[in-house]
Amino acid sequence: MDKGWRCPNGHILGMAQREKVDGRWVTRLALYREAIDPDAARPAEVDVVAVVDGAALDVRCSVCGAVRSWSVGQDALMRFLEVYFRAHGREVPEEVIGRIERQSRGA
Repeated sequence: MDKGWRCPNGHILGMAQREKVDGRWVTRLALYREAIDPDAARPAEVDVVAVVDGAALDVRCSVCGAVRSWSVGQDALMRFLEVYFRAHGREVPEEVIGRIERQSRGA
C-alpha cells in the first residue's frame, strides 16, 4: 500500500508506505522536502527528506502552510518495544502486548 499523505488542503506532504520488516508489517512515512501541489501546471520534483517510523509532529505544508502530524502506529510501537526488550535480554510482556492491542481497537 502506497498512499499519498496530504495536508488538509490536499497538497501531498509524503507517501505512506506499508512494507514487511522482520516478518511484521509496518507503515512508514516517506516525507517530502517540498509539498506537491497536484493542481499545479508543473508539480514539484519529489525529494524525500526522511523516512519516518515513529512520529513527526507539526509537519508544515510548503504550499499553503497548513500543519499536520504523523503519529506512530501499533506496528511501529510493537517493533520499538521488541527491539528495546531484546536489547535487555527479554521478550515483550504479554500484558503490554494485550494493552496495546486493546487500545488500538478502542476497547
